[in-house]
Amino acid sequence: MAILTAERPDVARIDIGGGLALLREYSHAYIGPVPDAQAGYAYVAELPARSDRLVVAVPECGLVFRFSREAGICDPSPGSRWEAFFDEAELAMPLAVRSRKPGDRMEPLGLNGSKKVQDILVDAKVPRSLRHLKPLLVDGEGRILWIPGLRRSRHAVPKPDSGAGATIRVTCSESSHHTV
Repeated sequence: MAILTAERPDVARIDIGGGLALLREYSHAYIGPVPDAQAGYAYVAELPARSDRLVVAVPECGLVFRFSREAGICDPSPGSRWEAFFDEAELAMPLAVRSRKPGDRMEPLGLNGSKKVQDILVDAKVPRSLRHLKPLLVDGEGRILWIPGLRRSRHAVPKPDSGAGATIRVTCSESSHHTV
């Protein structure tokens, strides 16, 4: 079991037969079927009417997205990395929650230019076997707005004079056993 205790490498894989593998990725260990990184998902999320809320469950990653509209958002910085605020006037509809695709790029808030989503996930030490599950919030133009728990883009950041705003909160589903 040197693969689990070795200080290097951070990532290792041993196929143990029968379609099973032993994976060590950073501080995670996994024994089971080889994860299917090709399986993708996408859920369209139309913002609800002013007084309603929209709930989108994403069973692939065990998360629930809660969308609501606010009259105005004065403070654009959320209280949690699992919450994001957006200026509704700057959003291209519809919004969607989807898995990543090859070549995805994001324009992170506070960074000039763009960065590959793959690099953001590697920098955050998201295990390779879980990266395909990590949800992305995108707008109708395909711009990546937010990677919940990790990074927010510089698109649609609320300003003091912003009118309507969109609030999105992400929580674990009650039946979730995933860690993404």
